[in-house]
Amino acid sequence: MEWFASGMRRDVCLLLYGEERKVQKLKTALGRRYDRRVRPKQFDGAIRALEEAGHVERRTEGIADVLALTERGERGSRRSTSSSANGSPAQASSSFAMVLRSTSLVPSYISLSFASR
Repeated sequence: MEWFASGMRRDVCLLLYGEERKVQKLKTALGRRYDRRVRPKQFDGAIRALEEAGHVERRTEGIADVLALTERGERGSRRSTSSSANGSPAQASSSFAMVLRSTSLVPSYISLSFASR
């Protein structure tokens, strides 16, 4: 999928996969990943594009905005890795875990296991 090829949009989806995050915490996590400050316009543009495409949804919790992948966003994330894993759910899960590890978004001591949905 085209949106997953973008670095920041890809990383946002990886960070949101399986959990929701407050916008500011997500932005901080991206900044740590890139080892630099994330420009607000770039971040807001990536989030807006993902929302408009129906991959990410926003809700308000108290005074903070919270982002989560929609079902479509989760399917797209899995599909983009399964195409390189010949379509097998087990291989796709393994491939997705490799993507997470390779982008340093998940510490190596955390076990990654994705069940087919």
